[in-house]
Amino acid sequence: MCDGFNIPGGHSINSRRWGEEPRDPEELAPARDALEFPLVEMVLEADKPLFALCRGMQLLNVVRGGTLSQYLYDLPPREGMTHWRHSVILDRPAHPVEVEKDTLLYRAVGGRELIQTNSSHHECVKDLGRDLRISGYATDGIVEALEVPSATFALGVQWHPEYTWRSIETDFALWRAFVAAAAQAREGR
Repeated sequence: MCDGFNIPGGHSINSRRWGEEPRDPEELAPARDALEFPLVEMVLEADKPLFALCRGMQLLNVVRGGTLSQYLYDLPPREGMTHWRHSVILDRPAHPVEVEKDTLLYRAVGGRELIQTNSSHHECVKDLGRDLRISGYATDGIVEALEVPSATFALGVQWHPEYTWRSIETDFALWRAFVAAAAQAREGR
């Protein structure tokens, strides 16, 4: 019945799904995991537009067999860099993201190769899931966007464009691209 699906941010995904004990069990949301894992699988199977934010992007990666770092600062930053502050900067840009050319993200943000994003997360993609492509990195090397190239529209971003769509032009562009994909899916029914 839905033309598109948005999976928002929130609690940590249970790390037992990729074979690790949870770093902070209080941060888990078992009911959300139980609902969202099969939902994302069904959305991908039906090739419905999917726009996944923060936890949603992490969930997309884990659904496809990938893993997460439960604490991003455990990963080494890109050579010559230090990690950006990735936590609780929701109302303004926190760091730049390098956008990979020839990706859904690249097309959605109007062909820009460098965009500004807000940030609020302590976990991040560690091992990429199957059939996914990284489409954006923070300049410190943290994966900030991924997508399913074989899907009509399946994009995950690590940041929160729901907070900054009015102030960051490229975040508004992401929402426009998602809504357009959902409208096109509706016409195709």
